[in-house]
Amino acid sequence: MMKLGKLIKAGIDEPWKVPLYLPTGYIDCTKVFGSFDQLPGFLQEVIVVGRFKGDLHTQYRPNRFSGKSSPVSTGTIVDDNGRTLKFSFFGRVKPFETLLTSFPDKLFLRGTLNFSGGQVFLNSPSIIQPELIGRIVPIYPGVPRVISVDSIRRLIAELLNEAIPLAAERIRGELNQIAQGGKLRDILQAPSWTLDEVLGKAHWPESLEEAEIAQHVLERVAAVIAVLELRRTSTPMVTTRHPIKYDGLVSLLTSIPFELTSEQRAGIEHLVYCLAQPKTSTTLINGDVGMGKSIIYQVAIAVVSKAGGRSAVLLPNERLALQAYEEITALWPELKPTLVNRKTKEDLTEKSILLGTTALLFRDIGHLDVCVTDEQHRFSVEQRAALANNKTHLIELSATPIPRTQAILTYGSMNVIRLTHRHSAQDIRTKIVTREQAREMVDHVKSMVLNGDRLLIVCPRKEQKEVLEDDDTPLPSVQEVAEKWERIFPGLIRVVHSDTSDEDSKRALNDIKSGKAKVIVATTVLECGLTIEGLRALIVVHAERFGVAQLHQLRGRLSRHGGYGVCYLFLPRQVSDRSLLRLEAVASTNDGYELSELDMNLRGFGDLSLAGAKQHGNATSVFFNKDVPVDLLQEILTLIPI
Repeated sequence: MMKLGKLIKAGIDEPWKVPLYLPTGYIDCTKVFGSFDQLPGFLQEVIVVGRFKGDLHTQYRPNRFSGKSSPVSTGTIVDDNGRTLKFSFFGRVKPFETLLTSFPDKLFLRGTLNFSGGQVFLNSPSIIQPELIGRIVPIYPGVPRVISVDSIRRLIAELLNEAIPLAAERIRGELNQIAQGGKLRDILQAPSWTLDEVLGKAHWPESLEEAEIAQHVLERVAAVIAVLELRRTSTPMVTTRHPIKYDGLVSLLTSIPFELTSEQRAGIEHLVYCLAQPKTSTTLINGDVGMGKSIIYQVAIAVVSKAGGRSAVLLPNERLALQAYEEITALWPELKPTLVNRKTKEDLTEKSILLGTTALLFRDIGHLDVCVTDEQHRFSVEQRAALANNKTHLIELSATPIPRTQAILTYGSMNVIRLTHRHSAQDIRTKIVTREQAREMVDHVKSMVLNGDRLLIVCPRKEQKEVLEDDDTPLPSVQEVAEKWERIFPGLIRVVHSDTSDEDSKRALNDIKSGKAKVIVATTVLECGLTIEGLRALIVVHAERFGVAQLHQLRGRLSRHGGYGVCYLFLPRQVSDRSLLRLEAVASTNDGYELSELDMNLRGFGDLSLAGAKQHGNATSVFFNKDVPVDLLQEILTLIPI
């Protein structure tokens, strides 16, 4: 029985997973410089061998960023011809000094050549164990303060020969779904190696070229397994049931006080057709913010109600549940929908249309013909399944636009109704604003509010308790931000967050609607679905703390009935290049589908399994430390259709 020891802390909790923990790089220890007059040019990484002179000296120099003193150590090694090479390193001295003295006769150092003060230096050296010389050595990520890079390499090396057959057997079991022989080898672009050999060469290759080939093959193996997993999980279960038929659709549509787009009409007709079939269906209504997704499911449940059936709509918060209830009541008052919340006591098992939040999950609501989940990403698979049985039609809504490829990967053969056209043209501008540009931003939104527009300010935290890395200053709270803006707009500020009572939230929104208030300071509780009358300006404070989808959802609150709007992504502090790239993507387009394509390529697909459970290793890969590139998944999809 293999003992995994500290490897368990790295996620390797079963022996067969050991070979799946792939190297993220390699050290070429086949070339060693034993004569210092043959060293290459500066800024090159080299391995040198010599004798430590025993002259380690340490000085403490002030760090120009922190102001604290840090140790800088220098020493010398000597080659067989007596030539010397200085080395220098920062940080703790004692551990390195102990290692240096462990190799009194022959010391292998790996570092980068540099030139300083008229001398050649080997900067930031690490000691290479003699037994690794002449080999291509794998580099694995360690676990900080748990297991070092060297320790994880040693432990994996000890177990690898015994573990490779176990891993290969697991992988073959996955790949057996594809016809054997030439087709699979062609898809994987594999040489004539066996799978066991590929795994072995990925860890301890004979050359860097061999390592690259092995990693390439395993990346394609991961992509194939991801697609095969989706083939198993993404096909909705279909069960026979009684058709739901109603001939009065045209009459229902006449109650709608606005003209439907051609996409909305097509979506309604498609849903009504699915309901009339003698089998269950699963449909995703996907569209950008403000595309009019709700009316499609609302017509569908009206059809079900008129046909004598029952529906339930699961919404992410009580404000949206109330809004949906009011919309359906206004369109078809005779349907008498029921709003379900914590205070609802009446029997629900005979009600035709139920609307509510997770309060629905804790009530006996009887058999349902249709279950609708609005903003489906807010709910777990288990929560959604709790309302439905295998004879229930499922309708899910997502306001996060899903690129076509990701829709195929995530939802497989599920029906997807895609909305791409708005009722009213919008002109939304998005700007990234630093602290130095804040005055211009404040002046602009001030003039907008004075002209009658509404302003929404979104903060990352309800309370002032989270601090940024490397900084002692906490993120601003909703209350703190509200107090600052109160000085600009006295009496016109309202605050809404997750602890705000329903009564206070409703009062705040009514004040905004009536003009008694002009500015809402909130958390992302207002991110989705809710309509704020007259909202044309948005400031997201510490925008780097929000995801692309969140920012796009927030921006979607602006100018719901068309016209001009402005979204400011406010950055009070400097952010990382990666965060800035993400925010620039948001600012570059208002097209949700284009934006989600950009985001998908920045982040990858994430967890591809329909159940939302991560596979072993990374979310998109059977292997640790290796995400599957988006373009590779797209390629494999063309070779192995779901």
